[in-house]
Amino acid sequence: MRRSRRLLAAALVALVLPPAAAAIDVLFSWPADPDPAVTGYAVYRRTGGADWEKIDELPLAALDDPGHPAVVVTGLSPGATYWLAAASLYGDGTEGGLFASTCLRVGDAVFACSDEEEDATRVYVSCFLATAGR
Repeated sequence: MRRSRRLLAAALVALVLPPAAAAIDVLFSWPADPDPAVTGYAVYRRTGGADWEKIDELPLAALDDPGHPAVVVTGLSPGATYWLAAASLYGDGTEGGLFASTCLRVGDAVFACSDEEEDATRVYVSCFLATAGR
């Protein structure tokens, strides 16, 4: 009897809890840096008031089209707001400042947003957004 109550309780919990929302992937692209010293790009992400986090480094040779750089950013959680940005990488090991800063809100789909950063600089939607694998 106790075992059947536990099984019933587990079944009820499974029925009440909504299924976990699937992570969403987006294609983030930005304008190529025309500087001939550029050897690649770093891609950054942040959420809310968190610091920027480097999530990828892409040498030019790894890009499908270095004239139109892009990367699939994976694992974005529904209900969250993200900012993505790129930075140019140079042969001497230095990194340029962040550019192409893009705000997006993730729900059942991905929506571009315009928001103010903490330092009051404007965030522009300047990339192509698409759900990947849908």
